[in-house]
Amino acid sequence: MTDRIAPAGVALGRQASLQSLQARLAQATAELSSGRKSDPTGGLGLGASLLYKLHDQIAQGDALDQSVTLSGRRMEAMQTALSAVSDTVQTLSTNVLKIDTLKGTGYNVLAAQARDSMASMADRLNVQFDGQHLFAGTDSTNAPLTAPDAAGGALATVQAMLTNAVNRAGGPLDAAGANALVARITDLYTGGVNWAYSPPASTGQLAVNDAVTFSFTLNGTPTPATFTNNTGAPLNMSTPADVTIFMAGMKAAINAAAGPGNVIASLDSAGRLIVDTTNATDHISFGGGSALQPVGGAAAHVTLGAAVNQVPVYTSKSRTGDGKPNQVAIGAGETVTYDVRADNPAIRDSMMGGSLLSLLDAASTQLGDDAKSALLDQAGALLRGAHAGLTTVAGVLGAKQERLQAVSDIQSKATSAAAAQINTLEATDYAATADQINQLQLQLQATYSITAKLSELSFVNYLK
Repeated sequence: MTDRIAPAGVALGRQASLQSLQARLAQATAELSSGRKSDPTGGLGLGASLLYKLHDQIAQGDALDQSVTLSGRRMEAMQTALSAVSDTVQTLSTNVLKIDTLKGTGYNVLAAQARDSMASMADRLNVQFDGQHLFAGTDSTNAPLTAPDAAGGALATVQAMLTNAVNRAGGPLDAAGANALVARITDLYTGGVNWAYSPPASTGQLAVNDAVTFSFTLNGTPTPATFTNNTGAPLNMSTPADVTIFMAGMKAAINAAAGPGNVIASLDSAGRLIVDTTNATDHISFGGGSALQPVGGAAAHVTLGAAVNQVPVYTSKSRTGDGKPNQVAIGAGETVTYDVRADNPAIRDSMMGGSLLSLLDAASTQLGDDAKSALLDQAGALLRGAHAGLTTVAGVLGAKQERLQAVSDIQSKATSAAAAQINTLEATDYAATADQINQLQLQLQATYSITAKLSELSFVNYLK
């Protein structure tokens, strides 16, 4: 045999060594190039858990920072809207004082300005951020305010209330009539004009000739509305047909008690009893947190179902004081809460003051001079109080913003510290890695050289 020794004759151990050197050199070169260890936990042993915890801390910190940053931007947008509303209220309030001395055509100018201002404030308060309405509380998919100039909106409603009050008075309102009108408009904004009652729970029975009585206030006088079971048979609240009879009977009893021009009760498609006094001729009001107050023993056995307060000027179902404020997570088990909704008293009084001013251009056949002065005084008081309230609301929200910023700063420092620790554990030691590469290259070259010389050996040379 005179041929060179075949590659299969090269020691398998040397081939494995060659491959190992090549792999280690490639790894060291990659680490030197990237500046990061390819397997940072490899040499840490039990200390590897620290590295995992640091990575988890950064991941949680990034998520928290994103939430805090997003909420901070939401609050900033809210502050912008509140500032614009506050400026509008301040302008209206100032003009009230000016118009009080001018009167006459000044009333018409102020009424027009009030309507425009209400539309502007509603636009500001219906602002959206990231697809959510900022002043709608937890019901952020719905705009919080009904557009004042929409059909059935605040402007049309207060005008209808004025017309009804004039019809009842039989002539233009005086100061007393204007103040009574203000009370009705207050009900509109505070949720005292519209309630929806579910049918009774499926228990109870109303015996023959037994009665159920509810009470409300009609022009300041407690007024009972009584339904008597004159059907000749007991009405079982577990029977749908009997429930329908009961609900229809209550509707008729309420409308009869309210008197002519006060058709305030109706049934909707779901069989609920709707009590709406918005367009009643007389001033019908309620108390005790529900429109109708049960009277007597029978009502304790058979009564209406759950009452839902419906406020025509608000679209959102979320209400201030419902115990469900907006929350921002700022740490494990720690949150920042804020609660600025469109029915906030300061915002409510701003819109209500605008509503009163919008009536000042009514004809003399509806409002006398004393009535207009009374409305102007009431509106001015509301707007001045609203402006002070808006300043307070903005201040409280600003304190929340400062806290979020402080949390963001602390979290940023914590994340930077964790990142520095990770860098220490994962970063390549350039000097050591460069020395390792040099050594590996020398070993690899030596191995190549030995392998080449071995491959040149032949059987003849071996015999020499």
